[in-house]
Amino acid sequence: MKTRLIKKADIIIAVILISAGIMTMFFLRSGRGRIAVIEYDGSIVKTVNLSEVTEEYTFTVKGDLDVEITVSPKGIGFTQSSCPDKLCIKFGILSKRGEMASCVPARVSIRITGEGKIPLDGITG
Repeated sequence: MKTRLIKKADIIIAVILISAGIMTMFFLRSGRGRIAVIEYDGSIVKTVNLSEVTEEYTFTVKGDLDVEITVSPKGIGFTQSSCPDKLCIKFGILSKRGEMASCVPARVSIRITGEGKIPLDGITG
């Protein structure tokens, strides 16, 4: 009777463990170097290192129309705006490199930059 050294279950367990390790490394590395850049009328007014945020806080970008931006360990986003349609608030919380939101009437934008490659989607490539 022949005995197998490696069984199917051993291969499946090895694949699962390797996949879990790769995913863990990806998620740990994706949180490093996330910088939120806040611009008003094309000029940078503030940068926030999202990787170092430990408590939630808000600040206001004043201009023709004021907007309130909330920063938390989860990310950054518009929370109040004096613009008429308030679409900027519906962008939600930005947390990953490459994400961007803007309040066009207030001329304020938020984009997340950082080290490494920006993840591409199905449209960009």
